[in-house]
Amino acid sequence: MGIDIGIDETEIGFSPSRGRGDGDDNGSSSDGDGDGGDDDDQAEEEAGDADEEGDLEEDLAGSSSRRRPRRRQKRLRTLGDVLRARPPLLPPVGRTRAAAARPTLVLDLDETLVHSTLGPGPVALTSPEAASGISGVGGRKGQPPPPGAVSRFSFDVALAGRTHAVHVRTRPHLLPFLERCARLFEVVVFTASQKVYAEQLLDVLDPGRRLIRHRVFRDSCVVFEGNYLKDLSALGRDLSRVVIVDNSPQAFGFQLDNGIPIESWYDDDRDDELRRLLPLLESLAASEDVRPLLASAFQLRKLVERAPSLAPASFLA
Repeated sequence: MGIDIGIDETEIGFSPSRGRGDGDDNGSSSDGDGDGGDDDDQAEEEAGDADEEGDLEEDLAGSSSRRRPRRRQKRLRTLGDVLRARPPLLPPVGRTRAAAARPTLVLDLDETLVHSTLGPGPVALTSPEAASGISGVGGRKGQPPPPGAVSRFSFDVALAGRTHAVHVRTRPHLLPFLERCARLFEVVVFTASQKVYAEQLLDVLDPGRRLIRHRVFRDSCVVFEGNYLKDLSALGRDLSRVVIVDNSPQAFGFQLDNGIPIESWYDDDRDDELRRLLPLLESLAASEDVRPLLASAFQLRKLVERAPSLAPASFLA
């Protein structure tokens, strides 16, 4: 799931890996002909602004409603249409034996690790030392936070001449979860969010890139039937050693047997999904092929076969 900053950079909001179609860079529609055109244009512009603000609030509130993109891209009907030859998204694995032996853990961002909301801006960027569960928020100054602490921080995103404040809450147990995963895996955050938002958020969470080795954003997703999907084969890693954790199974529909679905998180301070996930990840880190274990544990392929609406039929090919 990702925070949605549209292609024309005029809106920011959440959607379950929802894509947008091609359109004008400024997101405007063609002017009509005839009398009263100026008044109509002004009314349409005002209505459009109201719609954009409504989209921001609805999406950032975590709405599960699905809206058709205003401008849909040409429908991509088969897996072959979507998966085109391209260079790997990640750099080559390091030459050391430890680096070569380490599997890859792909983590979604929004509603998996954090929850963000939009507010009026600007705000002063909260410093990493005072803001994030990674850097020390949740406990007293200079001390690490309690393991289950929920941290909060804010930063500004400038879009279309306006400044928006993004307010972020981290999922409980995020710090010990990432600390442990960084020792077991090559950790990658792969998000359907725009880089202008996600990069700033990750800079606060992990300013030294000590825990999260690589960052992959929306422009590396595959657009399939209006959704942003994460093709793990594009990472350039052996899929037998790749695991993805995402609150939207549709997002990893091309490689269902590599995925761990996790409950979406918004504001429950008692949530312990990340902590409970660690034993499974520790087992997967020692496995030669993660896919049989994950396929048996979650049976996502059977779930999709019983409910085809959960994913395009071509996922099952």
